[in-house]
Amino acid sequence: MEECFGLGIDKRTGKPFLEFPVENRLVGYAEYYAIDQRIYDGFPETIGEIKEILALSRARLNDDNILQQPGRDRGWPRLP
Repeated sequence: MEECFGLGIDKRTGKPFLEFPVENRLVGYAEYYAIDQRIYDGFPETIGEIKEILALSRARLNDDNILQQPGRDRGWPRLP
């Protein structure tokens, strides 16, 4: 299975993030999680660490690093 994710820099804070698609009953959107600058700068060599963060985030075990708290109808990861 191919991983679907994005890496970027938050324009507001200048900090790196990892994002992936989710969907709820009504819409598809992305969830954004803060990541370490070292992981961002090291891509693609840090792909193993990124996949670990993706797995934790999709399982909702990395919510301490979520950049925007989801609403009541939080989505689930969209499968490719």
